[in-house]
Amino acid sequence: YNGLTTTTSGVSSNFYLGSTRPTTLSIVTTAQDGTHTTYTINVLAPATSFTLTGPVSGLINTASSNFSVTPVGGAYSGTVSISVSGGGLSTTITKTFTNSSAAQTFTITPTSSSSSVVLTPTASPTLGANPSPLTYAVTLSSVSSLTGISLSTGTLSPTFNSGVQSYTSTVDNSVSAITLAPTFNGIGETVTVNGTLVTTGTASSSISLNEGANAITVTGTAQDGSTTTYTFTITRSAPQVVVPPAPAPAPAPAPEPVPAEVWSTYFDSNGADSGYEPDGIGVIQNRNGSFILPGNIGSLGNPAKKQPMTKIGFEFVGWSDTKSGKTPLPTLFAPTSNTTLYAIWKEVVTPTPTPTPTPTPTPTPT
Repeated sequence: YNGLTTTTSGVSSNFYLGSTRPTTLSIVTTAQDGTHTTYTINVLAPATSFTLTGPVSGLINTASSNFSVTPVGGAYSGTVSISVSGGGLSTTITKTFTNSSAAQTFTITPTSSSSSVVLTPTASPTLGANPSPLTYAVTLSSVSSLTGISLSTGTLSPTFNSGVQSYTSTVDNSVSAITLAPTFNGIGETVTVNGTLVTTGTASSSISLNEGANAITVTGTAQDGSTTTYTFTITRSAPQVVVPPAPAPAPAPAPEPVPAEVWSTYFDSNGADSGYEPDGIGVIQNRNGSFILPGNIGSLGNPAKKQPMTKIGFEFVGWSDTKSGKTPLPTLFAPTSNTTLYAIWKEVVTPTPTPTPTPTPTPTPT
């Protein structure tokens, strides 16, 4: 110890440390192989008194209610008890010191301003004369606003601001309940959600939501009794109506088939002396039917009547839809009703032969 040597474990050694404090005591242990380990002990002087300090303004409130107890002159081992009375308080605060000269702090929160707060300190064991009690008039906090709030679902409009007291949010119909977690930091401030107390940052109990608008109130009450109320209107959307697709329309009934109308075209020789007209021709109207008019070809369907028509002194030039017609119809004919066509005969003019002149006889010479 500090240069003195001992080889016996557990045996105490006495030596003079001098009168200066603090001082240092060094203990060096030496192993059989010669290695050393050094331990250092700081020896402090004993404290001779202690102090109790607090705000210097003579008022305590939410911003200035911090206090400290400090041993003076050295280290102290013991307890300092501070009796607190007034301001709605009646309690004792105990600070324990173990060979320490470091200050220890504490905070008090008055709940009433009807009387002053008195703090009376006592040390055990005695540490000099106890400091005089501290007396403070009380000013209570007037902070009743929120510092923030979060919803279990949904987004607030507008974004939260402690100075704005009305908000809205819309949630899906599937959301049947919601919780709100307000945060606040006023000393002694309390907050309720729909009348139920909550702690800062902790979600409220579940609040059922009806379809439509649901008003939820959050009220902060300051230490001095003043309040701030926030209203949150949560709108639960109506259920989405799923409209089934309209059934496909029944197919329109197929139109009844309209019997096709057939127009018959007949041919009249219109006064031919011999031969036969072409056979009659049937044409289906709803096909917009047409056909090529036959020439003077006789019957195609009856082998016994294949002789074409003839009329002495006339030639066949075509067909007309009137008996006296002279202008032939176009070759492509489209009837619109049962029709009879008449042969058109054009008279054949036989040219009169020019008589051959009789030659003049040549006179016979005499």
